[in-house]
Amino acid sequence: MHGVFLATSALAAFTPRQLSSGINCPGNPICPRWEGCVATSTSGSVYRMHCFNDFNGPIISVTQAALFVDCADSCAYHEGCQAFNHKDGFCYLLGENIGSSRTVTNGNAGVQIKTATPPQPSIGATTCSIPVVCPMEDGCIHSVGDKTYAVRCNYDYYGGDIAYKSTPNLSECADACTDTPGCVKVTWTSGSCYLKNDKTTTLYHSWTDSAYILELSPP
Repeated sequence: MHGVFLATSALAAFTPRQLSSGINCPGNPICPRWEGCVATSTSGSVYRMHCFNDFNGPIISVTQAALFVDCADSCAYHEGCQAFNHKDGFCYLLGENIGSSRTVTNGNAGVQIKTATPPQPSIGATTCSIPVVCPMEDGCIHSVGDKTYAVRCNYDYYGGDIAYKSTPNLSECADACTDTPGCVKVTWTSGSCYLKNDKTTTLYHSWTDSAYILELSPP
């Protein structure tokens, strides 16, 4: 009897729990313990976690995301995203057709159960501090000579790299762009400044900030 009890207890420990609706996920929920928890993005969209699941619908974008909640933010700020697969430090965003669910061993999925409209800053309403303070100053303007840059906190202009600089902040990254022919956008993260042309794709990244010359259409 004692051996049967131990076996039953061990089985219970590894059986996924179906959590009730509304229980919030921690920043990096561990499966199967947090099966069914919900993650709320900074914009207010809500995503339910599906442990060890992957949806096979068409991927509309890929971003880096260390945490499940970062993946939820990426989806919330990407137009048309309805769900995501999170595995190996990457977030695979899915559109309206999320496809069928399949069991995997190295990833989890999130499906949107509540939508929200991300607040859009009033571009140019304020002048940036030097250095820029993100995310509080999202949408502020930074002027360098005859160039004026609009700042977008938590966004990455992917692709279009024409040069690389090491700068201590986004403000000096924009300054470097002004001195570089062909540069119209910058992306800055952890001391790395990427100078870019206009051939970029806009991605949401919670640890990356960018700026573009204000004369351009908002990317």
